[in-house]
Amino acid sequence: MRFLLSALLVVLASISTSSVADDRVIRLASLEWPPYASARSSSGGTVTDTVRRALAASGYRLVVEYHAWPNAIALGETGKGFVGYFPTYYSADRDRRAELSDPVGESPLGLAQRADSPSAWATLDDLRAMRLGVVEGYINTASLDRRISAGEQPAEIAVDDASNLMQLAAGRIDLAVIDSKVFANLMGNDPRLARLRGQLAMNSRMLELKSLHVAFRRTPEGRRYSRALSEGLRKIGYQAPVFNQGIH
Repeated sequence: MRFLLSALLVVLASISTSSVADDRVIRLASLEWPPYASARSSSGGTVTDTVRRALAASGYRLVVEYHAWPNAIALGETGKGFVGYFPTYYSADRDRRAELSDPVGESPLGLAQRADSPSAWATLDDLRAMRLGVVEGYINTASLDRRISAGEQPAEIAVDDASNLMQLAAGRIDLAVIDSKVFANLMGNDPRLARLRGQLAMNSRMLELKSLHVAFRRTPEGRRYSRALSEGLRKIGYQAPVFNQGIH
């Protein structure tokens, strides 16, 4: 009897310890989007590293799974064991659907062009005569997305940034919406784009300096994790830049 009681106590203690341990693990979905997020990077990417260090400072351990972006969003919103996804731009719709964290990074969003046919533009109205390439599931800028949805801006949808750039090189689109750091990383490292080096370049005008966030589920647990991340960001001394409102 004494042996059975001791064994039961050990089992209960083990369950309790496991429960506490699981409660300190935050599982997020992400995508291959170097340099910000990547399973191929030892740090997981620059934004992943910031999120991991901030959560660790608040006593949590980050676990990340990398998927195609639409799948990452779906898993973050409803997948078993997940509590959110990242990195995402801010949008009013996403802010309604998720508990968006404080900024965890910044993204200089611009337009890639063919090097032999640079585009001169000052406002979004100037882009109406051009066909833009955008990526499925990505937020661009609020003004640009409204124009695309209303049919005021011609656009083609690609499955990812690399495919978008290949469409640009092939002349199927005139400009590709892309983060300039993602562009540099892809052109320097993606074997699919190796033959296009020197053929594509970033346009000198930036669309918007975007803030990057973690989208936690809009639940009490999600709000708790978002607060923990905010506290951790302060503890590690992360300071986000001033973000602009983009070109209209």
